[in-house]
Amino acid sequence: MDYHFFSSKREMQHYDLKFPLVFKTLTGSNSTGVALVNSKDDILKELTKHEPRVSWGQKLDYWRRKNLRKHKSIPGYPNYDLYKDALQYQDYMAPDIPFILQEYVPGLSFDYRVIVLGDKYFISKRHTKAGDFRASGAKLFDFNIENPRPELDMAHSLYKRFKAPCLSVDLGEDASGNIYLFEYQAQHFGINIIVRGKGYYVLDNGEWRFREKHESFEEMLAAALGQFLNA
Repeated sequence: MDYHFFSSKREMQHYDLKFPLVFKTLTGSNSTGVALVNSKDDILKELTKHEPRVSWGQKLDYWRRKNLRKHKSIPGYPNYDLYKDALQYQDYMAPDIPFILQEYVPGLSFDYRVIVLGDKYFISKRHTKAGDFRASGAKLFDFNIENPRPELDMAHSLYKRFKAPCLSVDLGEDASGNIYLFEYQAQHFGINIIVRGKGYYVLDNGEWRFREKHESFEEMLAAALGQFLNA
């Protein structure tokens, strides 16, 4: 899946972006900070919702720095420039927020959440609301998955690349069977599908076997940590 990471909106001028795209902030959860954008103007509108607000005092200080300060030199800084200093002050007081632009996969009415705890793989299907492409945060999910193997295989492949005891991945599958990785977290993720699901999958001699859950979440987490430390 194609994506672009930006530390500043000014970096967009160097890219020939193909819309529509999915806009994501780095701090959102449950689909907050996620939107479908069709132009650079849409991106700028989304950014204004999340960028820090500048106070009138800060605006006045910026104007003073740019227009009222006299020329001065600082020993050791031969290229010191008052105007550049004012611009840098503006960036300091109102820094651009980093964001991600991700390829949009049309036609999806649900995605998959897979959580890995050691050798245990929990999976659920998350549905979108009518008129919305976002499944995260909709709270419409079930565990009725006819063929979970493609998503479990993808999650297993990703988990092997991480040096972490746990991993949460959000996956999508289009009509052609292509699997897309939308997001991943190795910490600070929801455990709803673990505590509400009936069980989990384990990989046994190349086959995924479903096992009913009898342990508590804390017991399974402790086992995953133990496996990681002893590996």
